Amino acid sequence: RSFAIHGNNQDGWTANFGKSPFVIRIYDKQKEQEQKGLETSIKNRVELELHANRAEQVISEWFENDNLVEYSLSILYTYLWFVDEPIDEEELKGTHVRERYIDSLKTMPAWSLLTSLGQSMKFVRKPKEQSVDSILSWIMKYVVPSLEVLKKTGHWHEVIEAMDKANLSPEQEKLIKANLVNAIT
Repeated sequence: RSFAIHGNNQDGWTANFGKSPFVIRIYDKQKEQEQKGLETSIKNRVELELHANRAEQVISEWFENDNLVEYSLSILYTYLWFVDEPIDEEELKGTHVRERYIDSLKTMPAWSLLTSLGQSMKFVRKPKEQSVDSILSWIMKYVVPSLEVLKKTGHWHEVIEAMDKANLSPEQEKLIKANLVNAIT
């Protein structure tokens, strides 16, 4: 019902289907990574952006049935469908014949291929190991501009106070100790 396409040939195209709390996003992952100076073998990417209840449903399905791939693909099948023929809006509006009409439409081969290949995918959680250098790089790129705004608007002292009161996780404490050991040696 709602979609937006933005981008260009140089930077790549992004298509968003739906609105928050539920968006299906398809974009040129290779061009996105090239702009960051990185390489990837992934050409295009399909993402589900979920918030609130939708996100909780997916997490519940993952924990209860360890079936995230099939569940995610069922979301794609339910909410996004590319067909190789014009859609008759009047037929689509009919409440009793809607499902029968949808089932009669011929799915676009590329969409069938994507969704069938998706069945063989697996979701794997591999947390990235952080380093002090990666944290510093991220802060410099994404946080420093916002800190500058706070400094120039008189809120810098609040940031310093919050840092002094921050509770660090065990992983963060380990990073500090490892960095101190490296500095001493």
